[in-house]
Amino acid sequence: MNEVGHDSSEAFITLILQHERRLWHFILALVPTDQDAEDVLQETAVVL
Repeated sequence: MNEVGHDSSEAFITLILQHERRLWHFILALVPTDQDAEDVLQETAVVL
């Protein structure tokens, strides 16, 4: 990956980590349990 792509990837990861708790709360509104929200968040992180 070129330097620009690497910088963009790092910035995206940083952004996701900064807002992880908010994302978890959003997902929790869509699924029935805390554990389901955690699972969805982790699966999403793997894909990204």
